[in-house]
Amino acid sequence: QSLLLWRELPSQRAGSNQSKRTVGARGADDCGAASPGANGRGGDHLKSFASRPDTEVAVICDADSKVGEGRCEKTAELQGGRKPKFVQDMRKVFDDPNVDAVLIATPVFLHPEHF
Repeated sequence: QSLLLWRELPSQRAGSNQSKRTVGARGADDCGAASPGANGRGGDHLKSFASRPDTEVAVICDADSKVGEGRCEKTAELQGGRKPKFVQDMRKVFDDPNVDAVLIATPVFLHPEHF
């Protein structure tokens, strides 16, 4: 199961300052996305986000810097060279003005039917 955290796109935000966006060359209503965890299901989500014409992976977060930096390189290839920023702290993802949506996947053993 997955949880999608979404905030309004820049043009929908009252008094928004769209000039704070720094990643890539996407349009005002294109979605800046992130997913914690760059391996496994998180990596699959990042690939899906990166392949959408209306979405750009803006930030990749992973506890393992080697894994995260590697996923940034792979994601840049899928996004025409636009490399996401790498962080190890999810709070930085939530604070980043380039991130509009965060998809959080839970492992199977944490799904409700297992409790």
